Amino acid sequence: VNQWLSGEGYVLTSVTQANMFDEGKLVLQIQEPLVSKSKPVEIVFLRRGNSSLPFVESFGNKGKTRETTIVRALDLKAGQPFKVDLDGLRGIHRSNLFDYVGIVGGKQAKEEKAASLVLALAEKKSTVFEPGITKGLFDSQWAGEISFEERNLFGRNYLL
Repeated sequence: VNQWLSGEGYVLTSVTQANMFDEGKLVLQIQEPLVSKSKPVEIVFLRRGNSSLPFVESFGNKGKTRETTIVRALDLKAGQPFKVDLDGLRGIHRSNLFDYVGIVGGKQAKEEKAASLVLALAEKKSTVFEPGITKGLFDSQWAGEISFEERNLFGRNYLL
């Protein structure tokens, strides 16, 4: 049942008790947290590690991606039962902004009877700066060129 719930997007919901009655009835008690109003998502930023640990926690837990962008992509609604839009999660995977995306678990929100989704992200390098030099084929003139690209401007997946 827990696996089915998770597959439906209820990633923080779990069966806490099951009772079987003589008539063949099965009653399940389910713990279903609500989405936190103050902080629906908490991001743990990862960076490249070594061969034994491909990703390790980033120093100072800094990254470009904003929590509001993830909340919008996962269609989390504050105060509602915690259900992640699995198409939105697949969209985050397909965005080509991350080397790794993983759900770590949930975290009890302070002073609320709600939870925050803890998500681990390893952002890909988003800034590309490439200087270059070329020589003309016919006139032997040298020319310089530079290329600059930002693929995650302001942490909102804008391209510059």
